[in-house]
Amino acid sequence: MWDKLLTRFVLPQGSEDLVKEYTLKQWAIMFRNYKPELNSKWAKKGLDPTKRYKISAGQWAVFLEQRSTEESKALRESNSELAKRNKYHHHLGIGGYQRKLAQWEQEVEAQKAKGLPALPDQLGCRGSRWVRARVPAKKAKSSLSFSNTMVEETAKNIFAVAAKQRGANLSLKGRKMSLLFLWVTQSILVVYKASHPKKDGKKDSDQSGKQCIGNEIATRKKCLIILRRRLREKSKR
Repeated sequence: MWDKLLTRFVLPQGSEDLVKEYTLKQWAIMFRNYKPELNSKWAKKGLDPTKRYKISAGQWAVFLEQRSTEESKALRESNSELAKRNKYHHHLGIGGYQRKLAQWEQEVEAQKAKGLPALPDQLGCRGSRWVRARVPAKKAKSSLSFSNTMVEETAKNIFAVAAKQRGANLSLKGRKMSLLFLWVTQSILVVYKASHPKKDGKKDSDQSGKQCIGNEIATRKKCLIILRRRLREKSKR
């Protein structure tokens, strides 16, 4: 088939391998869709497609025999039950996630370059892929709108859970910073006391050292306060 195609088309130099790979994939997709169509529109209705398509009577008889076996019927029933159980249908097509990942990564990079919030940053990798896969193809570039109310409610729940997780992570970071500040303060005091021992039970005479340590602690405390404030502002956005 490929050799016959080359007799009708002239390909740009150096593009034959790429065109061949794409063409073979499209043929496979068309053939896969063609068989269910023959079964639903012709075999189940008892019609003969040999007069419309280039199918011989022998080929059609073999096709009917294959579709009438118990194994084939069981497989169709199993696939039908699985399809009914799937309430959250995606819009990825036959290629699945693999055909979309590169496109989504490019869109994320473009959003970040414009300073816009990217979906993986909000929902994580798995959540963002689930949501994007269930946006209809015609609406994918405009907004996150869904054709199914059940899918829309689930997407809202995913956003809500992700927001709570981000808040919990920020709270954990705040606690870690508080512990870090306490550890740094204690370390500075230990070092100071070790380098300025008391004399005869009296208070340290080196007031300049105390003032230096006090200034250092105050500076670090201000930095932590500013950092906490920025984290709270970021979590509210």
